[in-house]
Order: sequence, then C-alpha cells, then structure tokens
Amino acid sequence: MRYGGNTLCVEVRTADGTLLILDAGSGLFPLGRHLQATESRPLQVHILLSHTHWDHIQGLPFFAPAHEAGNRVCVWAPKEPKRSIKDLLESQLLFSNAPYHLESMAGQFRFRELGEEEFRIGEVRIKTQFLNHTVLCLGYRIEADGQVLVHCTDVEPHLGRLLRRDHRDSGRRLRDRSAMRAGILHREDARLVSFAQGADLYIQDSMYTAEEYVSRRGWGHSPCDFATDVALAAEVRRFVIFHHDPDHGDEFLEEMIESCRERASQYEAPPQILGAREGLELDLSVCP
Repeated sequence: MRYGGNTLCVEVRTADGTLLILDAGSGLFPLGRHLQATESRPLQVHILLSHTHWDHIQGLPFFAPAHEAGNRVCVWAPKEPKRSIKDLLESQLLFSNAPYHLESMAGQFRFRELGEEEFRIGEVRIKTQFLNHTVLCLGYRIEADGQVLVHCTDVEPHLGRLLRRDHRDSGRRLRDRSAMRAGILHREDARLVSFAQGADLYIQDSMYTAEEYVSRRGWGHSPCDFATDVALAAEVRRFVIFHHDPDHGDEFLEEMIESCRERASQYEAPPQILGAREGLELDLSVCP
C-alpha cells in the first residue's frame, strides 16, 4: 500500500524539458494520463528500455500519448540478434492478446537499437552497458545539467556478492568507501561499479534478501546487500532500492531498506538510501 503495485517505469526530466522514460511497465499508464493532462502538444517522448521482459513493456499499449496523432515516441532498446525491437514489441499486440496493433496507434513511433555505446538526446549524454540478466539487458548512465543518474535493472552479481570484511565489531567507521573496490570478485561486477561511479542518483535492482538469493541464483536479480555494496564502492550520493519482489509487503520492504542503511552506516558519509515507491520525486540538484 505504501510502495505501490505498478511495474517498472521512471520519468526523468532535464532542466530544458527533455522527457526520458526508463522502462515501460504498467506505471506507464498513469504517467501517460498525467502527461496528457499537463503537457502541451505535440509531445516528444523517449522511452529507454532495459529489456523486453513483460514487466518492463506491459504499459506501452496503454500509453495515452501514443494514441494521439502528432505525438512522437522514440523507443530505445538493446539490439537483439534475431528480431528487431519493433517486432518484439508488436508480439505483445497480436490479435489474440490485444484489440489493436502497434501500427494502429495514432502517435508516430521510431525505434533505435543499442549495444554498449554513447549517444545524445538533445543536450543529454547517455552511456549504455550490458547487465548480467537472463536476456540482453542494458543499464543507462544519463548525464545532464551537471548531474548523473544511473539506472541498472535487472542485474545479478556474477559471483554472488562483493567480498568485504564486516567491520561492525571494530568500533569505528571506515573512511574510504572506494577501498571496497579491491574486494570485488569478478571483473564484470567491477565494470558495474565503474559504470555507477560518482552518480548523484543510483537506481539498482535489489529484489532479494541475501537469504532469499541463495535459492534464486541465475534468476537475473540482485540481493540488496550486493546492490548496497555497489553503491558504496561507486561512491554514489543517493541509492534507490528498486524492482521490489511482489511477495514483499510494506513492512518487509522497510526492513530490507533499514538493513541496507545499517550496512552502509559502517562507512563515513554513506549515500542516502531510499526505497522506490510510486510518486517519489527526487531533485538531483538538491543535496540529500
């Protein structure tokens, strides 16, 4: 009830009004209604998909701006080896699944397929990196207005977690969070830390507790302690726990978030740690 039930969708606004949307889960439906009610026309929208699993695309057929002529929707997504992103998205609108097709939606669609690269949308600089998931999946590092946002969902550690000693019994707080990088076990996890380095806002899949993850290895998601260690090693300013397990209620999520804060508190100047919830707004120009 407090964190909300929609699947993944994050709105990003830059100072000049550029609109980016990270993933197109069911949260895209209320966002579309909001945009229709508040924005001038025509709308120019960029949707950056991490991948095409259902919980990341199921809102697209119900995105109101895409049904209005004159609006332009550009969908960016990982390049698949055998099918185009347009074909993949049209597959959810087969006659047996939906009452209309992608081409029957009145808005103008464009599709851009991505690998690991850098590109610009207006004044926004974007860098992509592949994540350890069950299908091709991209993280996005977005730089605009002197701020950095990094969005990494869905991602799993390559060797279970980051290796570091527990200093809670030492009676002191560690000063150098960057020293955690020396404890990373796998070079791909080290690449994840580098990708997130210095972000003003870091959003990472933190779906499981460490205990739950033991029976879920290979599912493509992170335990929350691994995500916290990445945030610490990358020296981010804010860290948002993301991609909640639908079996986790509000109280359980609060306990997970508090455990991450306690883990981070062993270090001086830890990042602000928040749980993603519907309606949460963060101004990156304002220090936490």
